[in-house]
Order: sequence, then structure tokens, then C-alpha cells
Amino acid sequence: AKVAEVAGDSRFRELMEAAMHDRSRLTRAFEQGLDASIADLASKLGVDPDLSPDALIASALSQAQIEATGFRNAWQVLMDQATDAFKKKIAPLQSLVDGTGDPLALWPLVRKTLLKSDGEIATHNFPAKKTAEALPTEIDQLRDFQTLIRDTANQLKALDLLAVNRAFLTLSHALLSRFERAKARKGVLDFDDLIQRAGQLLKGGIEPLPGAAQWVHFKLDQGIDHILVDEAQDTN
Repeated sequence: AKVAEVAGDSRFRELMEAAMHDRSRLTRAFEQGLDASIADLASKLGVDPDLSPDALIASALSQAQIEATGFRNAWQVLMDQATDAFKKKIAPLQSLVDGTGDPLALWPLVRKTLLKSDGEIATHNFPAKKTAEALPTEIDQLRDFQTLIRDTANQLKALDLLAVNRAFLTLSHALLSRFERAKARKGVLDFDDLIQRAGQLLKGGIEPLPGAAQWVHFKLDQGIDHILVDEAQDTN
């Protein structure tokens, strides 16, 4: 459902066809199992695969974080001493500071208030230069909280990317497993199998002939003068 939601009906079939086309690469990725593939992807994205977006937001906007970053103090001082224009910008965050608001509901507002449209920290006239120079400690506290919000927003993007790819990998794994079972029932090999089996045979043998590689090497040794490769564009 997640893959179809992101790709849409028109591209869903294309994605499944792509999975089948690149099945040899996916099969190698699944050698250690589906869970290991997902864990490896999560590690590369720098996120915990078991962490939910809601839990991440709740942690970032918790009262403990607001206190630890000093944002509570910064907000209170700025609301008292900053310009009216700046006060108007941060005033909607009062329910976050005093703990009466729902963090999940407040997240869009917090992100819009403290970050620019490109996701970076808002610093230009935030607050005005005169206020920033007069309150260096509070500005540092504000920037610390903004950094936390920016990092959280980036992690949310990574979690969403992981969710989409987890769904794709799960679906691809099921599709390829069904395909392999169908081949086994019919006793057939596809083109990728022929390449893979040939490589396995030359390296060390294949089941049920683990010692076959030595026999093949013996037969090939000094027995080939020329190699003709035809239709190389289909195999290189």
C-alpha cells in the first residue's frame, strides 16, 4: 500500500517490472535476509528502523528538550525584550513552551516558525540584529533549539524514505521468493541463473556437486585457444 501510495497506480507496475529486471542485484541484497537489508538501509540513512515519526517529534518537542536547550528561557526573555514584530512571530509557540499543547499538532507550526522554507535555520532578522547583540545567551539557546528542529525535520525525511524503501524491499522480496519457487517447481533456470550458476561452478562448485569446479578447471586447462563472444551487448 505504501509503494502504491507514493508511486501511484501508473508507476506501480513499472516498479514491479524494474524489481524483476534487477532481480539479480536484489537477490544479492537479500542474501543476509530481508530484515538485514532493511537494517543496512536504515544505518546508511542514519535512523533507527524501529523509531516512529510520532515518537521522534514527541521527543524533540518534549519539555525535557525545551528545558535542556534553554528554549524556554530564550522564549520568555525574547517575549519580554524583543521587537513587537518578532514577538508576533514566536507568540504562537506559547503552548509549546508551557506544555499545554500537543507536540504532534504543533510540529508544523514549530517547523514553519523556526526554519526557512528550504529547511535551514531562520537567522536573518530572527530576531533583529539589535536584539541579537543585546541577548547573546538567549540567542544561542534559540539557535540550539532551532538546530534540534532542523535535525528532527531531516530525520523525519529519512524515516519517510526508509518507510517507502522498506515497503518496496518487502514487496520485492515476496515477489522474488514466489518467482524462485515457481522456477523450482518447473525445474527451469532463467538467464541470470545461468550466469550465477556458471560463476559458482568455476569458483567452487554447486549443489549437489560441490567438487565439480576442479573437474571443470581440469577440462579447461590448456584446452582453449580462442574465445568468441557473440551478442556481447546482452551480457557485458
